[in-house]
Amino acid sequence: MSAPFRSSALRALLLAVSVLGLAACGTTARVPPPSVMPQPSDALADFREDLAAESAGRVAEDDAELAEVARRHVEDILSAEVIGEYELFIFINKAGEGPMAQHAYLFDKGADGQIKHLDTWLVSTGREQQEKSPKGESKFTTTPSGTFMFDLARFSRLHKSNAWEADMPWAMFLRTRNGGPTTGIALHAALDKYVHNLGQRASAGCIRLLPSNAEKLYKLLKGKYAGSVRNLVPSGVGAKLGSSKSAGTRGLVIVEDADADELMARYGVSGGMPAFIN
Repeated sequence: MSAPFRSSALRALLLAVSVLGLAACGTTARVPPPSVMPQPSDALADFREDLAAESAGRVAEDDAELAEVARRHVEDILSAEVIGEYELFIFINKAGEGPMAQHAYLFDKGADGQIKHLDTWLVSTGREQQEKSPKGESKFTTTPSGTFMFDLARFSRLHKSNAWEADMPWAMFLRTRNGGPTTGIALHAALDKYVHNLGQRASAGCIRLLPSNAEKLYKLLKGKYAGSVRNLVPSGVGAKLGSSKSAGTRGLVIVEDADADELMARYGVSGGMPAFIN
């Protein structure tokens, strides 16, 4: 497991735990000064302690099996050509229940060209229901499935969602499925008052992360994984490479509502997995 992704407070062993016109999380306002960035609260510290206590009762081998299921699934979803072009792969299971539900599995391509598990994080994706925003607009709070590039031009240390009147620290927006420049969907840090929802559907469509994980990912995408890549040509959940290139980041996000039992059966993993936080 790569050290930059390690979250020891969150995970005592291994585990911490379509289309896009809906604009579920973000719009255009952005970037107050860094001095007003949200600071960790007692609630966040308590949540980390609770997760560490939960993790202590899990079996590392079981966590590793689930990560291997996710890794093999990513290899099946993406072509060898796409894996050759990109370096960081984040598989997010937006399912509402099951041992892999509301988890992000992170993989890095090694020097041998094989993708290897880095870390596993709890997330919160969209509530998947029709709702009204604070402005009275009807919205379906979904996190769309698909394979997405990041839109590095729309990274913000503190974005403000106009649609939902909420702060989005460490916001990393995704590009549209058809290659357009903007979406309303981002990975970002959960606010302190929402971190207890990580591991269950709770957002307006964005993908919430533990604040420390969001900050790490943001900095890695703008640093280690920054660079020009060939653009994706969407094809279902997977994607193919087009001929054009763009400056950005060599990371991909795969979002899917996946049934863990089906995946474990497909890849020959035994049943009887432990109960995870959902």
